Amino acid sequence: MPSRPRTGWWNNFDKYIISLLKAYYGDAAQPQNDFGFAWLPRVTGDHSHQGYWLEMLDGKMEGLFVMGQNPAVAGPNSGMERRALGKLKWLVVREMVETETASFWYESPEVQRGELRPEGVSNTTSDARPSLPSNARAIAR
Repeated sequence: MPSRPRTGWWNNFDKYIISLLKAYYGDAAQPQNDFGFAWLPRVTGDHSHQGYWLEMLDGKMEGLFVMGQNPAVAGPNSGMERRALGKLKWLVVREMVETETASFWYESPEVQRGELRPEGVSNTTSDARPSLPSNARAIAR
């Protein structure tokens, strides 16, 4: 079977990656060191959606930025994800409106059942609940 001629963008990948590595590493990117290709960071571990929630639940994550998501109700295991949120030292939710993820600490099913206590959660939103102290974080029983 005759081989097809290399065409399109992938035909120029070698040129592209060398140019990119030179932009990253400047004069240190040389042919002798493969233009620093070995210096690129590698993905290690499980960084899938479920993977990082399990790590959070195990206390291996200190904080989380949430933007454009609502994992407290939209994840594949929302109850586990709310319990994991309760293990964080800090949480930043950036949305146009308050979401269930932003309010999980005072009105989630876990709070209603007494599994999560909102007394210690710091609330820095403009809509702070006056009956709750604002000097600590969520404490899971």
